[in-house]
Amino acid sequence: MNEREFGHFIAERRKEKGWTQLVLAEKIHVTDKAVSKWERGAGLPDIKLLEPLATALDLSLTELMTSKKNSETLGDDFAEDAIQNTLEIAVLQNEIQTRNVLLVISLIAIVIVTILLLDIENGTGTFLFVCLPILLSLLGVGLIYVGVQRKRKKYKYRGLSILGIILFLFPIEVYILAWLAILITLS
Repeated sequence: MNEREFGHFIAERRKEKGWTQLVLAEKIHVTDKAVSKWERGAGLPDIKLLEPLATALDLSLTELMTSKKNSETLGDDFAEDAIQNTLEIAVLQNEIQTRNVLLVISLIAIVIVTILLLDIENGTGTFLFVCLPILLSLLGVGLIYVGVQRKRKKYKYRGLSILGIILFLFPIEVYILAWLAILITLS
């Protein structure tokens, strides 16, 4: 798909309807900057937005994907079904990826809780003062990475990035507070 042709096609359809970029953006729940980016040929919409975009512009998915009105280049029914199936597969792949990430996070949480319980039973405190801060820092780095990836994809990301920074810095704060507590008790 040629980004410039696609953007020009969207702009023409939008102008035919007498809409501003903001109106189209509100109809498909994106920002007007995203619509502007597509129309300039600087990028393409996320695959999940193709169907709502086609619906908003009164186009078939075939017309939208080929950037041609009343396109019969692929056979309307066959092409429409093929595009619809592609969209469904992309959404399912995204759901599978999300499920796998949640599964890994759950397994890591189970391991951490198990180690914590064993540490508490033995009474050493190693986990609480050594392992937990390192794990929190690693989790913070992971959340910062996810936040950056979501920012690139134009999703909401600030909460993840802020939480990641807090978790990354948490061990430093804990150690500072521990040293302050030790200094206070010694004086």
